[in-house]
This record gives sequence, C-alpha cells and structure tokens, in this order.
Amino acid sequence: MSLGQFISHRMLMAGFCFCVFAMVGCGVKNQESLKSTISEAVLAPKIDKIEDSERVDLTPIKEDNIVNKTIVIVLPNSKEADQILNGATLALKNSGLKEVALVFMQAGKLAECKLKVANAILIGFAADKIPEAINVAEENDIPLISLSKCAGKNCAGVYALRDRVEEEVFFVCGHAISKGLTNLAILAPGGQYSDNFMTEIAQQASINGKSDLKFEIINYNNPANLGKLREFNGQAVVVIAKGAKLINILDYLNRETINLGRWQIFGLSHWFLEPTARLHPTLSNAQCCSINLQKYSNFRDEYCKHFNKEPGDVAVTAFDVISFLIKESKEGSVLNQEYDGIDGIYNFSCNKKGEAVAQRTRRTVPLASQEDLSDELPSI
Repeated sequence: MSLGQFISHRMLMAGFCFCVFAMVGCGVKNQESLKSTISEAVLAPKIDKIEDSERVDLTPIKEDNIVNKTIVIVLPNSKEADQILNGATLALKNSGLKEVALVFMQAGKLAECKLKVANAILIGFAADKIPEAINVAEENDIPLISLSKCAGKNCAGVYALRDRVEEEVFFVCGHAISKGLTNLAILAPGGQYSDNFMTEIAQQASINGKSDLKFEIINYNNPANLGKLREFNGQAVVVIAKGAKLINILDYLNRETINLGRWQIFGLSHWFLEPTARLHPTLSNAQCCSINLQKYSNFRDEYCKHFNKEPGDVAVTAFDVISFLIKESKEGSVLNQEYDGIDGIYNFSCNKKGEAVAQRTRRTVPLASQEDLSDELPSI
C-alpha cells in the first residue's frame, strides 16, 4: 500500500471515528452535514496530500470501522500543518497498528464536539492560543500535549514542549557550566529570542549553583557586533545559528581574523546534519546538542521517499510525539513513561504541585563524534 493510499485509508478510519463522535455529541442530522463535518474536521486547509479524488464515500458507517485508540491532532493554519500531518501519519504507518486512528482537526473545531473516547489531544501550536482545547481536555480527562511552550494562566494541565532552539541552549549551556565554564559569549539573533535565551541560561546557573556565571549575548544580526569577541576573555562561545547564517558568521569572523577556535564552541543539533558545519575547520572542537543520527537517517529517508521533501523540525517532533503516544496508548496511559526518540528522551509526568510536565532530555556531544547517540543519556 502506498503512503497516499495509507493516508486515505487511515484518514477514513479517523473520519469514521469522528463521524460517530459528531453524530452523538454534535447533533449531525444527515449525510450532507456529516460529510461536511468530516471534511472540515479531518482535512486541514492547504494540505495537498489528500486530493479530492481520494476522499471516499463515508457511508454507511459500520461498527467495525470504529478503532480502539484515537489521537486528535489540531493543526495550525500555517505551513507547519503539512509537516505535522506528514510526521504524524508516518509515525502511524511505521507502528503497523490498526487499532489506532489519527483525527486531524482545524483550530476552533474542538469546542463543537466532546471527544470523550480520545486518548490524547496533540496541538501544533501553543495551547494558550486555543482555550477550547484546554476546556475539552479538562472536561473529558484527556491528556493535552502542545508542540510549543504554553505560557497562559490555564496551562497547568498542558504537557507543553519547549521551543527546540531554546531547549538546546538550555542543555548546551548546562553542559558548559557543569564543566566549569562560567564565562560565556552567546552569538544569537536579537529581540525576544535573546531574552528567552537569557532565561534559559539563568535557569541553568541556578540548577548548577553557579552564582558567579557571566555571559554576554552578542546580536549577530548586525555583523559589526561580532567584533566584540576581540575583547572577550571568557572560556566558551555558544553559536545559535545554522545553515547559511552560520557559514556567514564564520566567514565574517575569518575575514576579521577573529579566531573562534581559541574558545570552546557549542552549537545546535542541526550542525550534525549540515556537511558545511560538520566539516568546517573552525568547528573542529565544537560540541552540540545531540540527535539520534541513525533514527534521524531512517526517518529522513522515509519522509523524502513518501513526501518528496526534506523534513523540518516540526515534522521530527510530530513523528516523535505521535510514535510515543501510539506506543503508550497500548498500555492505557502516556504518563510517567519514557520514549527514546530522534530528538531525545521524552517523558510526560506531573510535578509535586500536580502540574503537567513535558520533558525532552538532550545531551551534548562532540560534533566530530561518531559514537552511537542512542546510548543512555547522562544527567546534566
């Protein structure tokens, strides 16, 4: 079965699930309104993987079309919707399970139905942006997972993952501090990102008991600011850039005869995936936030084969989280379980205050390392 056929088949199964929910909870009266509800609930706008010609007749609805486990995925009205759809569908295909269905919905549709039989609701953007998801999850005791951090007042029950780049800054800086490197230069874009990075670094200083930590954030959006490194007498430089932006920074520093290699360099997991970074002589001593290269390679090969494009960060996260939810749904709960994904070890639990906590643990390894990144993560 091709992935296109698989998506159509599984989306149909998800559609059947939602059909029943919709008729019971939303008062859908006839076939025309039923079909309309399904197309709106299951198909996100501007997603071209499910063509109109592939939509199959949704009647008659039979009891044996109902699956045991259902994960509701609320898609954003943005380009990231395509990545979430593709990553999630690939995770379901790889699981080989027929008793799990994915129901894709647009934001704003959750309030119309009470999905009491859903096992989890995954949303592709900050949960505080769609309070109806929080309400539905609370009313029906369904785990609510957000692919980005949730800062609203009603977020105590949301398992919200952190921004990936901010998370990587947290772990590489934590690693640096734990190794006694307490004077850092952070090369970063300006604006809110820099403020967020300061929060992550300060948190690591507190965790490691380093009240004497010094760090300076240098906004590389203005290349002239990089000249401040001439006067930097610290121990390490964290470069929060990738791709062409990273190479432009390195080229500028070389032209200005600023030897970045005199300091310990820390960077992002993307550097493992970019030959221009991995093989760059300036970064020969760099250490980066880890990624499971073997798992990523397998995922990328499948993703490119089926969707004819490179997977983005959101696709990787969606694949990891849906794989985790599918695996744990067999045991009836996603809480207090660990999942070894592409991007790290995932864990969803509650803290002592009863608040939901989503963790993705990463470690820091040499960029030139050929070690197996699937080894058990050490404490940082």
